[in-house]
Amino acid sequence: MRAGAKPGPLGEKLAAGRPATRLEDPLNEPFDFAGNDIGDGAVRAGETMPEPSDYLSEIQRDGKPLGADLVYRETWQWLDQRGCSHFVAPRLIEAYAQAFARYVQCEQAISKFGLLGKHPTTGAAIASPFVAMSQSFGKQANVYWYEIGLFWFCGPV
Repeated sequence: MRAGAKPGPLGEKLAAGRPATRLEDPLNEPFDFAGNDIGDGAVRAGETMPEPSDYLSEIQRDGKPLGADLVYRETWQWLDQRGCSHFVAPRLIEAYAQAFARYVQCEQAISKFGLLGKHPTTGAAIASPFVAMSQSFGKQANVYWYEIGLFWFCGPV
């Protein structure tokens, strides 16, 4: 906080011929944007894909595998094609794959059972619990996706 009138904009002071001060950049050195200081450049080769953990392909109650291992492999290959696989921890990709697979599982349940369910005691119509779970897993997958940083490391998705 300061007392008194607010100072005028720098441009107006200079245009009116009044004395003005401008903050200087302490570095005040231009950056080397040509990249002459990195030698042969960055190594952009990807790593070999670690095998996904067993829990990503566990058999579910309906007898089908979860399928998160497929999402894991697909995501890893997508990162590797862009030279970004070595930036991301495999556990983070596993967390994303599991959340996305659960989201898909909930969406399949909504398609199979519908948007409405029956209240266990009153029998009245209620919203299907799969809708809330789907939203939760979708949001969780989205958070992991942004944690992976695909938009920053690898350009537009």
